[in-house]
Amino acid sequence: MEIRIIEDKDAERIALSEDAFFAVPVEVTVPSGSDCAVITVFPSVSGAAEAAGTGGDPLGEGTIRSLADAASPFMRNAGYPGHPEIFRTVGFISPEGYDAGVRLPDGASLEEKTEDGSPVASVTVGGKEVSRASVNDIDAGDDAAEIYTETDPDCRNLGYATACVASLARTLTAAGKRARYVCSVDNAPSVRVAEKAGLIREYDSAAIVYYRPEGDRDGV
Repeated sequence: MEIRIIEDKDAERIALSEDAFFAVPVEVTVPSGSDCAVITVFPSVSGAAEAAGTGGDPLGEGTIRSLADAASPFMRNAGYPGHPEIFRTVGFISPEGYDAGVRLPDGASLEEKTEDGSPVASVTVGGKEVSRASVNDIDAGDDAAEIYTETDPDCRNLGYATACVASLARTLTAAGKRARYVCSVDNAPSVRVAEKAGLIREYDSAAIVYYRPEGDRDGV
């Protein structure tokens, strides 16, 4: 496989061009001043299903390792030596016309509010906030807002996070945006929150992370 890295310092991004052997979207992001560079592979769910039907797997261990091996010489030349780490995530998004409702357990109350100009949904029990969903980022490109949730460790698996996510997703939908939720594919409780809130699986991705030696952070 032939990979060419094109530096774009203004965008702080390196683009990879791939041949037909690895025909899924790929990008390398290098945050300014960061000690790592990230190759992110974004095959769509439909694309992954099609590949699986033909005996391929865009996110298969062998494919991702092959990409990492092929990119490593270029990443070393860019100042990121060493063996990369691989992380896998799954993204969910609210469907068109999203209006899912989630029933709270008795004794819990749901509050929708605004903090620092962004919508927040929180659940309180006995006057104490035990879970909340907040806006992490808004992508102007597709008008989607990424949300995340935090729950008190002693109050997990009770439906609170799901209620917060569903409520915030409704608020975003009413504002003309869609809710996106991203988590590790291995984080089963977080995946269940998105599914129970009525979000639909949008994509799976794999991130290949290359680290710069400590103290060498001048950028690419």
